[in-house]
Amino acid sequence: MTKKILLVDDDKGIIQYYSELLESNGYEVQVAMDGEQALTALGAGLPDLVLLDVNMPGKSGLDILKEVKDANEKLPVFLLTAYEQYKRNFSSLYADEYLTKAKKPEVILKKISDYI
Repeated sequence: MTKKILLVDDDKGIIQYYSELLESNGYEVQVAMDGEQALTALGAGLPDLVLLDVNMPGKSGLDILKEVKDANEKLPVFLLTAYEQYKRNFSSLYADEYLTKAKKPEVILKKISDYI
């Protein structure tokens, strides 16, 4: 069965890059461009994993992370961001993993495969 990943990011370039990377490695990718779209997508059916940008307009990724984990604490959520400073606060967050966008694709794919 194909594993489904919800990719949430407001940057179209990031969405395109990660969608292609994940789909070429056998994952089904659903895309949300903001927090409201992400919550709507989650309401329509749970993915196997969520890749979630931290900085987005409207609801931030951290707001969405809290809502997702409050609703389903077992759903793996990876924070995906360009900002290294969030790593310092990682232990206080609900996220299962923290990935910077600069990480090599094979590192990201390995982390995902470890969870789903």
